[in-house]
Amino acid sequence: ISSDRIDLSSLGIRVLPPQVFPTCGHVVTAKFSGNCLSSLPPQFRSFTALRRLHLDDNQFDIFPTEIFALGNLSILSLESNKITAIPAGIAALGGNKIDTIPPEIEALSCLESLTLANNNLCSLPSEIGKLTFLRELTLHDNSLSELPSSMATMLNLHSLTLHRNKFHIIPDLLAWLPGLHEVSLYENPWHPPYDAWCRMSFSK
Repeated sequence: ISSDRIDLSSLGIRVLPPQVFPTCGHVVTAKFSGNCLSSLPPQFRSFTALRRLHLDDNQFDIFPTEIFALGNLSILSLESNKITAIPAGIAALGGNKIDTIPPEIEALSCLESLTLANNNLCSLPSEIGKLTFLRELTLHDNSLSELPSSMATMLNLHSLTLHRNKFHIIPDLLAWLPGLHEVSLYENPWHPPYDAWCRMSFSK
């Protein structure tokens, strides 16, 4: 533990030790991945300066709502937990069982990276277009067949992964994202079947 960084990864802890909280107001990066955490204590809201939070490979089955108080958060990773639904905010949540993204996602407007791969998503809310700082959006291995038109406002989006979904046509809005440089589209049920053209990721 340092003044602006905490790393308690892969220690098998089930609850966060009280020693992390007295100076947590100055912590910018916190890593608690690879443990047995299933909830966060109320005092976690005291991490007011936190910008990067890693909670991958734990035992969360409900999105920890204490995270909503972290207004400066730009990177949040909760991959490989057991989360089936999320309330008002997300970031890296690949490898869970999520089928719905709530409109309140707009509350995390500072996010720069959002991972929702390997879930059960069939659609995205229009509010996702409010994440105008987003640079990376990872959506592969879901059941998406279209993207909301509001995403045309995501002018900072640089990377978008859409392979292994259920797209029949290439979304028109991809042409209206000037910052987009990397797109993956392969293994979708295209009509007409131009999957050979999309087999590899392409760069604009």
